[in-house]
Amino acid sequence: MRMSDEPLSQEEIDKLLQAVLSKENEKLPETESKESESEDHLAAEPKTAEEPAGIEANSATNHDSINTPKVPPQILEKWAPLGSLQLRFTAEIGTAPLKVGEVMQIGIGSRLPLKTRWMEPLVLKLNGKTVGYGRVVLVGNKFGVQVTKWGRLTH
Repeated sequence: MRMSDEPLSQEEIDKLLQAVLSKENEKLPETESKESESEDHLAAEPKTAEEPAGIEANSATNHDSINTPKVPPQILEKWAPLGSLQLRFTAEIGTAPLKVGEVMQIGIGSRLPLKTRWMEPLVLKLNGKTVGYGRVVLVGNKFGVQVTKWGRLTH
């Protein structure tokens, strides 16, 4: 068993999550497993008109907290040992291929066109892997992300 203060590698995180998810899927009731099968992959174009189920409105006093759907206590208990693992969350607006010559021309006031169109969803990533889609929102006086699709992606 690994016991060190070094951060886990992406490969170790993937293996750990895969092991936990496989144990979790074995214990899911039949109705929940059917739902998860139908939502096994995320569409590139999420439905933006619907509000995510179970997400609470933002508290006026605590704008830095993460609003989350209600998770059953037995699931929270099972995942508790992983709760302190540090992950890097990224909300990607878009990308643009640039040549070195183009980068050398960038200055204050430059505008860089991205491949992503105006109303396309943001790509949400954990440790560089796409895990969902969302849209930009204000959380207090800061930018935030409202998740519109979340889960495992199949390509």
